[in-house]
Amino acid sequence: MERCYAKKYGMDFLDIDYIVPGNDYDITDLSFTLVNSTRRAATINVRFNRSAGAIDPISLFYHLKLTRGGWRIDDVAYEKETLAKSLSGKC
Repeated sequence: MERCYAKKYGMDFLDIDYIVPGNDYDITDLSFTLVNSTRRAATINVRFNRSAGAIDPISLFYHLKLTRGGWRIDDVAYEKETLAKSLSGKC
């Protein structure tokens, strides 16, 4: 998979942090909103600013699935990309 990613994107590492997009941050105004849920899946919208006074809040969507071990993150969406899509690109 690493060779595939390097070939497709020209780099040997994932170029986006799906937890906090960016390198320097001081999270403020953190909020969680349940977008939808069923007995086995849920989507949570997480919004925050990367620094005090920031005018463009970050909005992430966490897609959760219920497993035998409890709730787990199934995917994370940021803008038009998802972590699963980034990691499953075809070479």
